[in-house]
Amino acid sequence: MNPTKKKKLKRSPIYELSLYSKPEIDDESHSNAILPWFQSLTPSMKKKVLYAHNPNLASFIRQMFIKKIYSGEMEFGLLIKANQENRLPDDALDENFYWRKKNLKDISPDNQNFIAEKYIEKIIRLADTEENWDTIAIDTEVNDDYSNFLESILKITNEKVFKAPCRVLWDQQFKKWYWEYPAWLGQDSKFKPLSAWAIAGIERALWSKYWLYNKIDPRRHGEIMHYQVEESESGAIGNGLRQFWTSLSDLQRFNIIGSIEEVTRIFQQEKQERSNLNKISFNDLKQPAARPMIFYGQHLGPGKQLSSERIQFYQMNNQSVESIFDVFQTSPPEKLIDFLSLSPLDRVTTAFDYVTRKILTKISEAYAERKIEDLLSDELSKKNQKNQDKKKKKKKKKPKIQKVEEKNETEQKVEEEAFVNELMGNIMTGVYKNLDVEEDKTVVETHENDENGDFTTVEVQKRAPKTPVKNKRKIRSNKRIDPKKPRANNHNKDAKGINKEQNKVQIQWQTVTANIKTQPPHIDEFPPLSVQSLHASDPSYFLHHEILQFGSEMVRKASSRFPEIKITIDKLEELVKVLHPGAYIEIYGSHASGLALENSDLDIAIMRSGIADREGMRVICQEIGGFLENCKWVRSCQVIDSATVPVVKLEIDSNIEPLKVDITIDDSDDLRPGRHLGLKTLALTKELLQKYKNLQYLALVLKNLLQVHNLNSAYLGGLGSYALLLWIVARVISLNEYPENLGELLISFLKFYGTEFNPKTMGIYIDNPNPFFELPHDNFEAVVTRDPATNTNVTRTSYNIQEVLNLFSWAHKKLKELLDKGKTKDLLNQIYNKFEIIK
Repeated sequence: MNPTKKKKLKRSPIYELSLYSKPEIDDESHSNAILPWFQSLTPSMKKKVLYAHNPNLASFIRQMFIKKIYSGEMEFGLLIKANQENRLPDDALDENFYWRKKNLKDISPDNQNFIAEKYIEKIIRLADTEENWDTIAIDTEVNDDYSNFLESILKITNEKVFKAPCRVLWDQQFKKWYWEYPAWLGQDSKFKPLSAWAIAGIERALWSKYWLYNKIDPRRHGEIMHYQVEESESGAIGNGLRQFWTSLSDLQRFNIIGSIEEVTRIFQQEKQERSNLNKISFNDLKQPAARPMIFYGQHLGPGKQLSSERIQFYQMNNQSVESIFDVFQTSPPEKLIDFLSLSPLDRVTTAFDYVTRKILTKISEAYAERKIEDLLSDELSKKNQKNQDKKKKKKKKKPKIQKVEEKNETEQKVEEEAFVNELMGNIMTGVYKNLDVEEDKTVVETHENDENGDFTTVEVQKRAPKTPVKNKRKIRSNKRIDPKKPRANNHNKDAKGINKEQNKVQIQWQTVTANIKTQPPHIDEFPPLSVQSLHASDPSYFLHHEILQFGSEMVRKASSRFPEIKITIDKLEELVKVLHPGAYIEIYGSHASGLALENSDLDIAIMRSGIADREGMRVICQEIGGFLENCKWVRSCQVIDSATVPVVKLEIDSNIEPLKVDITIDDSDDLRPGRHLGLKTLALTKELLQKYKNLQYLALVLKNLLQVHNLNSAYLGGLGSYALLLWIVARVISLNEYPENLGELLISFLKFYGTEFNPKTMGIYIDNPNPFFELPHDNFEAVVTRDPATNTNVTRTSYNIQEVLNLFSWAHKKLKELLDKGKTKDLLNQIYNKFEIIK
């Protein structure tokens, strides 16, 4: 052979598939020992040894499954012979395998081998080691009972599994070690079902772990080259990541994953990206690109219709996203890691599976940041220890050279800062090489002056610039405001004036629903207050002033969105009247009551639809969703028909920011009340806000606090807006007097619910003289808040109520500390910092 050509030759990875194990003298002893060894392992060790990092075989298994979806049940045989050079594409199934259809007898429902094959296909998982779906694994649920797994692989292999150990051999020509595949793979018939190819990969990996764990030479007999054994986790998610995820609180985990709306948006983007490629997601085979997945069931053998339905569910249905949150809410934390990292065959390469990979990347990034913090802390502690040791060795110097010592300490601080920066750079470079994530970190240090003019440091999250930028912020003057002089002469450059000419703003919904007005107070009602005008003895009046300002600003911003909301409602009402001529639209929820934040969803109900049962509501929602999916002004549309009241969730393009809309059906009529609780509670909400002056603004402040910390959704275990209002009113009633100072009321609310309220023993019902009543001992609900309008527990789904109470406790402590220190500005912003509560 020409030496120059020899260098260009390369054995394809598929070459290994034709290397089968050969009988050896000691085979019987190892064959008898491997299963008892496997069964003696702990569940976590079994999970680890059943990982097979095998990119080519994993790719072929994925393609075999897709081929079966298209053409029905079949078996596959390898084209490449042993020792033959392969110049064909390494991962192309069509070029490296040929197949044949199974006969009807082999796929009958009572065929035991076929049942075993279907079981193995069901528990096969594809995981990631170096790239996506390059590792074959087994569902972790099998850990509970391996007997069915072992019985199935015995049937598929004709009881030949583990009979001939797989060993490693040296290829002298290409200077590389190759692992053998089980001998049974090349016996009887070349054609093997998908499950057999997967079992071969698992058995091969299991033999390699057997040699390693028992410290036995894995080389084929007669090999003289030294084999370097290296232990690896082969695709398994490391215990470090699992332990990190388990150590986090529910709130921290939720902050990493994001809300169901955020994840659904990612799913929509992935789905759109797949459709923009003008091909179906399963693109490994040379099949017609326009072939719709809905027709898969026409080409399937018995039992395969479910697979096609699951594929379509993961590829097209937004409800698939809910499965992530179902696992998150109902299973131990480590189960979510398994769910995200181990893909069933009918989920692989769907839009949903790309979403799970992105969430897993988020978790890995958070884990990397934690490791960076730990490394940095260790290095700094070592550095400080060295410095302390050096100081101990130094002799005491005379007072005359004190200035020199101060200079040395300054230089030392500069050196420490340079050391930290260099260390951080090295750590980040290594982490990002391994994780392949974007360089997007957060800077948590900014500066301001406290009231005494001292330069302090507080923690605020912001984006770090890619290039250093000089801090252009001007340092506030240290001069204190003189109450005896006019404000203009105080020279406080940072004081922000408020425009007293600002017009009044109103929210009016007359054209859509009943007459609902929410009028914020004129800005002149609370102009910038000087120290002289405030009660110096009660610093909570500063907080009162901020609450009024914040609430008024939220009402103004919500009002500014009415023109686009009106356009949206007109479009929806036009569609509703086409489908159901007698129906019309009614607004309820926060936009109707005046408790809407800037990004609050718009809740609308379809009235007089003539529907009186849940099935009818479900049909209407599906009908409306089908029309809206084809509207250009609709960014996304999801029909959730599994809820108590079916809902259509929309995201609509807007000039300001996307508008989220929830559409539900009211099933009431003149003679019978319906199930729609939102419409029933609206009247009571407006009544309470009318009764208690400025309560609207305090409710907006607390609602925003919950939203910043992702605890404002009752669906996700938090405290909803209506329940929050009932809690506020309950606290007001218990005080026997409604305080005019909203700052005082906020402090009282946070203190009571954060430190005194016990949801296990106390319930809330504002129609009682004492709104806090004792619960029976057999109560198992997380928290009880009785609704006067519907006589139901509106917090029955608030399973994260302890996180809510912890947040209130932290906010109370934070505000008290600030007020005790004489802090009078930006008080609310301090409790809106979503990162401090985690610390």
